[in-house]
Amino acid sequence: MRTPFPAALEEASEKQARRNKRGRGGKYSATTDANGTTSGVPSPTDSSTGSPGGESPSTTPNSATATGNGPRDAAQASSPDPTFHADGITQMPTLPRSITQTSGTMTLRAFPALVPQGSASAPAAGVRVMASAAEADREHRAGLARLLLTRLALATNRVTTRWTGREALMLAASPYADTTALVADAQLASALALVDELSTPANVRDPEAFETLVAAARDAHEDRVYQILSHVVRALEASAEADAAVRSHPQASLEETTRDVARHGQTLLYEGFVSATPAFALPHLARYLRAGAVRIERAASSPGALGRDLEDMDRIHQAEADIAAARQTLERRPYEARAAAALTQARWMAEELRVSMFAQTLGTPNKVSMKRLLGVLAGAR
Repeated sequence: MRTPFPAALEEASEKQARRNKRGRGGKYSATTDANGTTSGVPSPTDSSTGSPGGESPSTTPNSATATGNGPRDAAQASSPDPTFHADGITQMPTLPRSITQTSGTMTLRAFPALVPQGSASAPAAGVRVMASAAEADREHRAGLARLLLTRLALATNRVTTRWTGREALMLAASPYADTTALVADAQLASALALVDELSTPANVRDPEAFETLVAAARDAHEDRVYQILSHVVRALEASAEADAAVRSHPQASLEETTRDVARHGQTLLYEGFVSATPAFALPHLARYLRAGAVRIERAASSPGALGRDLEDMDRIHQAEADIAAARQTLERRPYEARAAAALTQARWMAEELRVSMFAQTLGTPNKVSMKRLLGVLAGAR
């Protein structure tokens, strides 16, 4: 398997070879100093340029920059600096924003980052180099949260002893294998939220910045975990309401509606959903799930209401299919933060649209419509 750095180098080389073959323009050129570092781009140990972490402001982010004569130079390039390839680290290293690798006339810019390793119950982090700044920032945030959690993790019983009898009963019905797995995922969700709230993740790149983050997060982590699990309790209660509505309406005429409500609930509650759900969406899960119960009762009230329900269901299914298609398209492309953010917004706007269509009495925090959703989704394409 190719690591991101050599893969990016090879890809850039092949593209240049194709350009040369077609006769469009000459070779790329780069000015290098005595150390073999492209002018304006720091070496792996240099962080003295004007941008944070040593990133050159004159270089375009979100892409690897290569110069050279083609695949032969790529094949001759040396492996990435081992400083930027590590597994299971226990201390925050110093990571520049970017590094360069040069072999002959080929120069490639790459981006060191923490990467997530292990699991929610056994969090760990490593270091890799990425082919783009955007991809590096995404991985660094996730890796930073894992490394932070190695310093903050609470014993399971310290969390569960705060639960009331009602909370313990509801949480026992979660889709997780056991309470330990649920608490571990809630702690990972807390770490991800605190990384975003207490820092700019991409700028936490040395031990001093990391220790500052740890000190701030330590005071907030336990209460945040309890808050997250409170949202989970409410979501599980709402899910139980929707399940009861499904069971109480076995009529054949409502089969499409009840089946859709049951299926939709499974897209929101599954093992791993606590850390996978964005922090901004987690408090709203209960409303999204309760909308299913309201919807069934409304659809059962009259043939006209059922007909409108089925029409709206077809519309929302089409929007969800468009979102899924956009996601598949993005997964085939190099990671782009703007498009990913638009896709996330569209995905959760679809939840608000379901509430607006099927359970208006529950309300939505912002105006939502199919036109607005499709406009947001267009930004992900």
